[in-house]
Amino acid sequence: MANRSSSDNPKLRILTRLSQALWTVARFPALALLVLLKPFASTLLAGAALLCFLMAFFFKWTGADPRFPFWGMLSISIVLALALFLYEALIVLLSRR
Repeated sequence: MANRSSSDNPKLRILTRLSQALWTVARFPALALLVLLKPFASTLLAGAALLCFLMAFFFKWTGADPRFPFWGMLSISIVLALALFLYEALIVLLSRR
């Protein structure tokens, strides 16, 4: 009885190569789109996060409106910063081989 590994199976090798080729074909257009939109997305997300952060503290310190949602504004700025982090992580994920 021969000890055969799964890499000896020609159908499995073909399926593996085909899936690698499909992944490459699918990820290149997505990566190109993300890289092209990166300056706009980075500026928009980082700017909005900074603006929300600064506005939250500005309205908190001035006391303009006691009903101002301070923690809500801070959480929005954190979510925007995390969205920027995830955007850049997706670019790194798609650019790996």
